[in-house]
Amino acid sequence: MKTKKIFTAVLITSLTLAATISVAAETLTSTKDLDETEVTARILGENEPGEVSYVVSIPDKIDFGTLVKPADAGDSFVEIPYTVRAEKITGLDDAAHQNWYVRVQVRDKTYEMDEQEQFYLSQTTASYPEVSTGKHTLLYTICLGDSNANVEDNTSFKNEHGFNIAFFHKTGDEVTGKFRLNQHQLYGKDLNEYAGEYSGSAVFHTSIVHSATQN
Repeated sequence: MKTKKIFTAVLITSLTLAATISVAAETLTSTKDLDETEVTARILGENEPGEVSYVVSIPDKIDFGTLVKPADAGDSFVEIPYTVRAEKITGLDDAAHQNWYVRVQVRDKTYEMDEQEQFYLSQTTASYPEVSTGKHTLLYTICLGDSNANVEDNTSFKNEHGFNIAFFHKTGDEVTGKFRLNQHQLYGKDLNEYAGEYSGSAVFHTSIVHSATQN
């Protein structure tokens, strides 16, 4: 499993950039501008959590294996189970912060909200380049639990970071589901044209949110 580890004193994952400013050998005057320095401050609400740390494990790799063309026009799904788990959460365990959660979201690497929201694999190599354009794609979906409903179908729970799949409050919380690809996409196709390697990326995003602002 791949782990994502975040230590933050605020409500969102933050990245601190450090830089230095150097001055060349020249005459400085009182009117010379140097570089810009960002100056920031932060005020927490009365019940907002202070220092929170968490470790969330996500699937390291999902492999649909070797796909086959179905013999008929019916569905032919390949399903790979997954687990996303809160390996550690500290800072949300007191009564004052019982409505705060570590939210986990997922999106395709090419995700653009309301524009491109599907998950797909792209052909990276063609086994028979003489007959293939090498630009084919295959759609797949991500489902929660035992349901076959796709996370992208629940459009009321999405934002620029993707679709909500979990809200963790304590260590050990987890969500399971499956990555699902329908081989029906190959039905009636010339396999020599589609043959090759395919890959894609599902991007997981975490943040700390209040239950009243889950989207």
